Order: sequence, then C-alpha cells, then structure tokens
Amino acid sequence: MTTLNEQITQLEQELALNKNASNVHYILGEYEAIRSSFADVNTSLNTILEHYRVLKNLPEDAPSQMIFSDDLKQSAKKARFSLKAFTDRWAAEAHQARQGNELARATEILNSTLSSCQKEAKDCWKSWIQALQQMVTVEEARLANQMNIPGQKQIVTDFIKERKRFNDLKKRLPDQTDVIMEIIQLQENMTALKGQMKFDLPPDVDAFFKELDALSNDVSLDFLTSDVLQWLKDNHMLGDFIVTRKGTV
Repeated sequence: MTTLNEQITQLEQELALNKNASNVHYILGEYEAIRSSFADVNTSLNTILEHYRVLKNLPEDAPSQMIFSDDLKQSAKKARFSLKAFTDRWAAEAHQARQGNELARATEILNSTLSSCQKEAKDCWKSWIQALQQMVTVEEARLANQMNIPGQKQIVTDFIKERKRFNDLKKRLPDQTDVIMEIIQLQENMTALKGQMKFDLPPDVDAFFKELDALSNDVSLDFLTSDVLQWLKDNHMLGDFIVTRKGTV
C-alpha cells in the first residue's frame, strides 16, 4: 500500500513534468514566432534575387539596367546591421531574444529594403517594356483600317496574336531569362509585321477599301477613281479584283 509520503512525492514529480512540458511548449512557441517573423522576408528575398539575376540579362541598349541605387545599398547595410543585432541577442539569449525590440526592428528594416528592391526591379522592367512598345504600337483605328485592305488581314491577325502574347508576358517580372528572349523575339516579329502594313493611304484609296469592306467585298465602280486604279496597279493588286454586273452571280 502506498504511503502518504510516497503519494505526495509522486504528485510532485507529475507537477514537475507538467511544468517542464509547459516550459517546452512556451519555448517552442517563442521559436515559432521568431521563425514566422522571417518566413515572409525569406520568401520575398529569394523572389527578388531571382528577378535580379534574370533582369541582369536585359539587352545593353535597354533604357536602364538592373543596378541597385546608392540609396538602396545604404538601406541594405542598415538591414544587415539590424539583423546582426538580433542574431547576436539570439545567440546570447536563445528564445528570450524575442522579448527585445531587435526582432521587430530587423524585420521592419528588412521588409522596407525588400520593398525598395522590388520597386527598382519593376521600374527597370517597365522602362524596357515601354521602349519596346514604342517601336510596335499601332493605333486601333489604323489597325482596323488594315483589315479593309486585301492581303493585309493575315498580317493584322498575326500582329494581334503576337501583341497579345507580348502583353501577357509584360504583366509580371520575369523569373526566367527565356521570358526576356521571347519578348525580344515578339517585338522583332511585330516590327516586321508593322513594316508590311500599308499606312497613309490616299483618301480615294482609303474610301475604296472602306466601302469594299462595308459591302461585303462588293464596291461600285464610282469608287474606282484613277488614283485608286493607279494605286492598285503600283501595289500589284489589280489581279485581286474582278468586275461583275449588278444583279448577276
């Protein structure tokens, strides 16, 4: 039979175990709080570093290169110092390091620095994309007019297809160098297609093609002026048309 003293001793041991378990739980909670404070920072840092490596491959003639500014370099130094201040305290106090303000200051400066890095990367990417767009921009009205000109429909269709892919890729910072290479190729394709388009049509020619499109590929000879006839001849397009009497098939 267990004596009262033995029962008391056993109870004290169980209480000690519970206390130790509670302490362990608390310590683990402190470590988890520290880990979670840096988790997002670590993810953002890896993302930015990947974007930086890719943007370093922009062409030499890009409006700006992926070189961090002096202000950003100073901000990075402050972030490094604040991180060291926390890690020094962590080395000395372990889980209790969370009780000071070093952790909050380190994460605040790190997040601010990463935001600045992200902005500079986006500005670099945006300036290059804008430069490419200036080479290939075609107003929608002028693009629509191309659809009225025989032989131009496929060129316009291809241009719109390339432009859509270009617009899809430009929306976000690239995570692979292949994206930059593809955008360069798309810009070159669109430039070539744009060069094949027929802009600045003479007024009579423009009216002829608009009427042709509006009437489902039929147009009155009233629109076939001497200027239109000469333009069609100069552009080797006379063979694209035939004359039919109204009311006949």
